[in-house]
Amino acid sequence: MKIDVIIPVYKPDKSFLKLIEALEKQTLSVHKIILMNTEEKYFDQLAYENRFLEKYRNVEVSHLSKKEFDHGMTRRIGVGKSEAEIFIMMTQDAIPADE
Repeated sequence: MKIDVIIPVYKPDKSFLKLIEALEKQTLSVHKIILMNTEEKYFDQLAYENRFLEKYRNVEVSHLSKKEFDHGMTRRIGVGKSEAEIFIMMTQDAIPADE
């Protein structure tokens, strides 16, 4: 069974990396982490400094502008990128407590 996680992201910082690390350590493995990122420049800085996309091969990033962001539609587009039987919607500041 495939499980995807969909996360709208805006100006991610180092705490965001803790979320990704925690998702990678889950007992039921996450097939794909779909990031719906608003404002590419902020994500690119974090990704470059931390070799993010090299380290996390199961992460898919879609960038959109601030004008394109809409709470419901952004999530709906993320769901459309998933082919998993189960998807989980999260926020970028919600870190799993354990595995």
